[in-house]
Amino acid sequence: SSVQLSTMMRRYMSTLANASKGMTLAQQDKSHFLQRHSNLDSIEAVVRRLTQNGVRLPNDATFVNTFQLARTTGYDYSGLSFYTERSGRYVIMVEETQHRYPWVCVRLPPDGRHDLPLLRACFSELTESHLKSNGAAKWEFMLEADSDATEAVCSLLGHSMRDESGDHSDFHMSDAQCAEWMKERCVVPAGFEVRSVDEKDAELVACTWKYCDSVTLVKERVRHLPSVGVYTPEGQLAAFGITHSIGQLCHAYTFPEYRQLGLQRARELRMWQQYIQSGLRPHKFVAVNNHPTYEFSCRTPYYYEWKWPQGEPIRWNFNLIEYR
Repeated sequence: SSVQLSTMMRRYMSTLANASKGMTLAQQDKSHFLQRHSNLDSIEAVVRRLTQNGVRLPNDATFVNTFQLARTTGYDYSGLSFYTERSGRYVIMVEETQHRYPWVCVRLPPDGRHDLPLLRACFSELTESHLKSNGAAKWEFMLEADSDATEAVCSLLGHSMRDESGDHSDFHMSDAQCAEWMKERCVVPAGFEVRSVDEKDAELVACTWKYCDSVTLVKERVRHLPSVGVYTPEGQLAAFGITHSIGQLCHAYTFPEYRQLGLQRARELRMWQQYIQSGLRPHKFVAVNNHPTYEFSCRTPYYYEWKWPQGEPIRWNFNLIEYR
């Protein structure tokens, strides 16, 4: 009857309305909702919102440091963009360069809770509208994100999680730890010298890095970004650490014949003192399966391991994502 039909239609419309109320912004609106910020003034405004003009959260370290390096160094950041979405929950940083795949970083929301449908929608638009630009049959990018975000993005793009370097922990310093770090003296064996890595040693640095993304970019990082080299009395590079363009210690190494001499601590001490003096936030990712470095970082009183509120370490992954 017409009454029954009218009742059915009301129920149907009510069901649609209730479903819409439970949908995220991304599910309700499939149009473009990511806003791209690609000039430094616009990026600075995003950073100020993230940090509330100076609040130090581990969530923001990569983003704050990258902006600081873009503003103060000669490294080429012309391919740097921050993407924000309407709710303000997610910020995604993309660094693009002709020398390798884009590097994509996801900021973990401050409360530690993901809206995974919204995150998938962000990446659906990012991969379809912003990263596909060269007409290739397939595209790729390096995803740096916590494990939950990584799994969501990999699922969206049909990519299996296969971080060859395993899970990582993110180590940070509080203001008090930074102050204590600045009081320490850098001690190395007699005749050794601590200074920035020489440009001529950039290829040697790249050769020791299993996950080197580009020798050209390593050279540019050595030339423009903070680095520390420990040199023997004969001028040979014995240990080093360099900064990635996304504002973190990315490759630190001591040659086998110079281990057990205290060079690792000297290298990190000088690197972090450079960071602190330059207004950068010291932090580093350490592979959990790199037992010596992980254990060293855990027992050093000048770091804290970033953890969930319930006390479990937040695990991070680096995945090279391929999609079509």
